[in-house]
Formats: sequence, structure tokens, C-alpha cells
Amino acid sequence: LGVPIVVTLQGDDIFLDSLPPDYRDKAIQLARELVSHVDAFIVFSQFYADFMAEYFAIPPDKIHQVPLGIKTDDFAHNTRADESSQAVVYLARLGPEKGLHVLVDAFMLLRKQPEHSNLKLRIAGWLGKQNDAFVKEKFQRLDAAGLAGEYEYLGTVDRQQKLDFLQQIDVLSVPTVYREPKGLFVLEALAAGVPVVQPAHGAFPELIEKTGGGILCQPGSPEDLARCLSQLLTDSTQRNLYGTRGRKNVLAGFNADQMAERTLDVYRNFISIEP
Repeated sequence: LGVPIVVTLQGDDIFLDSLPPDYRDKAIQLARELVSHVDAFIVFSQFYADFMAEYFAIPPDKIHQVPLGIKTDDFAHNTRADESSQAVVYLARLGPEKGLHVLVDAFMLLRKQPEHSNLKLRIAGWLGKQNDAFVKEKFQRLDAAGLAGEYEYLGTVDRQQKLDFLQQIDVLSVPTVYREPKGLFVLEALAAGVPVVQPAHGAFPELIEKTGGGILCQPGSPEDLARCLSQLLTDSTQRNLYGTRGRKNVLAGFNADQMAERTLDVYRNFISIEP
């Protein structure tokens, strides 16, 4: 075609690794053969830059990191002050890869502690048919533990519902079992002043370090997730500090306008665009 080619990488390995081994290997080999025809690759975290450089055998100088950004102008600051009825939220696609089961187990552990006897679990996100049985089994476990009225599933939420939803919670956690390359839900929670507890893998350590909006827990451990959630839920000063600091840093450094400008900077390396 005689034009520059820029490819954005954002979770491609997750799809490829789900393929039968023979097809996975063939697909990766084909992708590696195409690398020489691509002028640049855009990623959203240093973790994914390093990972995909090895995964697709991409020369490091072809990889450009652009900080993830979201539209932030309609996120209001979370001003919850009711300590008597706290809520932990899960806001992502419902499935085992996103760690819903880890959060459910952590919630059940927390509800056994007197100081968290009023804690609620709120869940929102798209549920595909392939995960119906998985989610049903998790809800049945909650019901069997006597927590039928203590959790709520809101289904898929539109933007306004999401904004309203984030005003009703104290902490967000989406404890993915895979190494998440993006973490949009972290930025959305922090934009609303809601602190997060995330596993210490994938892009999360970078996001937490750069935003100062939460704490990291051991991946795949409901016990450590419960410990970290309890740490925030029982310390309103720390919770407010993380939420306020995270919001400030997301609004300043992770907004859509900055992401667009940084992406344009990459494009300008290969085509002539007037600033």
C-alpha cells in the first residue's frame, strides 16, 4: 500500500493463548513474520511493552508506550460518608479471567469479621452466555452462605449508570487472574475518587505507582485480597487519601486528550502532520 502501518497491542496474547496449541503457535509465527512490515506498535504500559517484545519478537525501538486515557470531564468526586453500610464493587466483564471468583471468596471472608458485618458487594458488567454457569455458581455460593441479600448484580451499565454507580461504593477491585495490559476500570474508579485494590501483576503495579490511588495484593489469593480490602475499609483517612490522590493524578495525567496527543506524537514520526 505504500503507507506507514501502526499497530495497537492491547490484550492480543489473551486471545492467542486461548487457541488450541497448534493454531496458537501458527498464529504467533505468522504475527512474528509480519513484524518487519509494521512501522510501530503502540502499547499502554511498560509491562506490556516488555511482554509483547518477547511474545512477537518485536524490536524494542518499534514499541511506543502511550499512557492509557479516559474521558474524565463528567466524573464527579465520590463523597460517600456513610461508614455503617460500606460497599465493595466489581466493574468489568463477568468471567473467571477477570477474577470474579477471587473477589466473591474475599467478600465471604470479610463478612465473617464483625467489623465488616454490614459490607455489601456490588457487581456490574457484561455477562456472556459462555460464563452463565460460572457466574450462577458464584451467586449460589453467596446464597448458600446466607448472603443472598448482601450482594447485587446490576448487569451491563451505560455511562451514566456507571457514573452513578461509582458514587455508591467505597473500594473497587477487579482481581484478574491474567496479567491485564490496560486496566480501564482502575482509571474510571480513581476518576471518581474511589480507591482500588488490585493484584500485583500486569499493568496494575504501574497504574498504582503513577496514580497513588490504591494498594496491591497477592494475585489469586482471596485471603490477601480480603486483608487489603479490610485495610482500606477500616481506615477512612487512608481510603480518602488514596481516592483523592488517585483522582487528581488521573484527571491530570490519564485523560483522553493527553492520550490522543501522545498517540499523534507517534504518528508524526512516520507521516507529516502539522502540530
